[in-house]
Amino acid sequence: MTITGRGIMKCNVGGGERKLRFGVAVCLTGAGTLLPVSRGLRALLLGAAAISAVTAGLRYCPLNRALGRSSYGWTDRLRR
Repeated sequence: MTITGRGIMKCNVGGGERKLRFGVAVCLTGAGTLLPVSRGLRALLLGAAAISAVTAGLRYCPLNRALGRSSYGWTDRLRR
């Protein structure tokens, strides 16, 4: 679990979803840096890549929490 100043954030991003988020971050970073796109679209792609990488690294996603979903299962708890 990750501890914050206001309390404890419970993990809600499991191993498979975590790998997917890291993969999406890599693809979005590549698209944002290698494709000839406008500054606005480049910022959007790199911002989405950063969000994907951070939520994967923390194993916590605020949107998952708001939707009441969690892919963090018992097999993930055994690995920690």
